[in-house]
Amino acid sequence: MEIIRSIKEFGLKNKNQPIVLAIGMFDGVHLGHQQVLATTCHRSLQISGLAAAFTFPKHPASYLRPGKEPPLLMDASEKAEKLFDCGMKAVVMREFNREFSSVEAEDFVSFLKDRIPSLYGICVGKNFRFGKDRVGDSEFLKLKSEEIGINVEVIDSKVLDREAISSSRIRVALASGVIELVN
Repeated sequence: MEIIRSIKEFGLKNKNQPIVLAIGMFDGVHLGHQQVLATTCHRSLQISGLAAAFTFPKHPASYLRPGKEPPLLMDASEKAEKLFDCGMKAVVMREFNREFSSVEAEDFVSFLKDRIPSLYGICVGKNFRFGKDRVGDSEFLKLKSEEIGINVEVIDSKVLDREAISSSRIRVALASGVIELVN
């Protein structure tokens, strides 16, 4: 179990093992995130590969809109620990910066594949957004990934009381003092 700060370093270190990568902010590692992570583990076992999570230590909004980012539900070390508890064998915790924020949606999958040559599959939640200005969505990710032979699995949102479980929903419940819902 290792936290790696460079996606390229991770790719070089694991170049001979097929990688299934869960991608997301994973703030709170809530039940919805856990579905994505469980699928990542399952797919990696099917191919004798390595399950890894790709995430950020701070919310991307802290770079894009400093001072207006949402409060985090857990710090980076707690998040990494929880990701490992959910079966991830590696966590790539990369800073969100100018280089990453400028990757166009059309180039995102190639950006990953160039840095992780053994990338076999990607697992994301249904509401996953990526690329410069967040123009890419999960369907676009599937399309671009298929073009270069990477499998993508999009996991539907986990629902509680007819509403999707999300970090934003948890933040609202916390702010309202509805701890039972948070739990």
